Amino acid sequence: MPADNFAMWWLGNCGTWIKIPDGANVVMDLWSNRGKSTKKGKDMVRGHQMANMAGVRKLQPNLRVQPMVIDPFAINELDYYLVSYFHSDHIDPYTAAAILNNP
Repeated sequence: MPADNFAMWWLGNCGTWIKIPDGANVVMDLWSNRGKSTKKGKDMVRGHQMANMAGVRKLQPNLRVQPMVIDPFAINELDYYLVSYFHSDHIDPYTAAAILNNP
């Protein structure tokens, strides 16, 4: 990579991988889960933030809508992992375990 440049890749959902000029690898909000697959009621609760944003109640909130492009257990060069806030679609147990087991 040329000096003073950086590279950035979108990993689906909120995930972004950034390689900064000194060669460090930074991942932000990598979510490797598929999200909710079942729920008790068929409709979202009135007032649910996803229902408000989409204007519908029939959608399943927090379902992954893009394919996973990276296996978190295949990551072996990670210097920093940033999570913008603690929520299940910004970090999940699979990603956390992969990062903690990273050599």
